[in-house]
Amino acid sequence: MIRIALVLLALFLTLPALAADTASLFGRDLRTLNGAAPYSQLEGAKAILIFQPRCQWCALQARTIQKMQTDGLLSDNFIAVGINGRRPDLLKETTRMGLRLPAYQADTSFFKAAKLDRGTPVMLLVAGDGTLISKLRGYQDETVLTQIEAMLQRF
Repeated sequence: MIRIALVLLALFLTLPALAADTASLFGRDLRTLNGAAPYSQLEGAKAILIFQPRCQWCALQARTIQKMQTDGLLSDNFIAVGINGRRPDLLKETTRMGLRLPAYQADTSFFKAAKLDRGTPVMLLVAGDGTLISKLRGYQDETVLTQIEAMLQRF
């Protein structure tokens, strides 16, 4: 319960600072990794799972999100963006992970706009206009993912 409160507090405390100095994360031309709709056409608030090759926690996070979507607990507002790997490595990773989320390959401008560093998994919460709302590092359990889903409905 304390973890949830801390996560929510972090989300709301970082909102003004992130929104003030981050370029839109939408409208970019990221390459799809699994036949998803073009990234440049995304609309609405999204939670973006940042993953990289050979990241066990990333695979676990993707499985948790997909299970919750199958169970009807999460909407389709969750997507994935791969970093720190060549395209063949990211394609192999999406297959290894069994990734059904729309998946894309990050480019340098996305990496900079999202203010990413090297660690994964990371969950980016993005408003409908592409403004970065918050960034959560590490694995997010079902309780936190439910809170993220509720927050996305407000943006």
